[in-house]
Amino acid sequence: MLENGGEILPSSSRSKGVAKPEARSRVSNGKDLFLEGVDGRSVLARRYRDILSQLTSDIGGDPSEAQSIIIRRATQLAVWCEQAEAEAAGGKALNIGE
Repeated sequence: MLENGGEILPSSSRSKGVAKPEARSRVSNGKDLFLEGVDGRSVLARRYRDILSQLTSDIGGDPSEAQSIIIRRATQLAVWCEQAEAEAAGGKALNIGE
């Protein structure tokens, strides 16, 4: 905490440094699309990558970190919905509670 004319300023008011690229994850640096253990060549991974690219393009490219997080969540929901729709079309019962 810093004192400023009798006021105590919280530490959150101080500027924070940005982590060096070497200290960030490969996902944060854009080197990988997923955390470890995902085969990026699978049908679902390829579809995920396609939707992610389309949504990123739709917002004008170069998203902020917050936009990237929202785009990734929307992409995951889209892929999940497509999977559920395909299963339902194949005759499998759709369990929304799952």
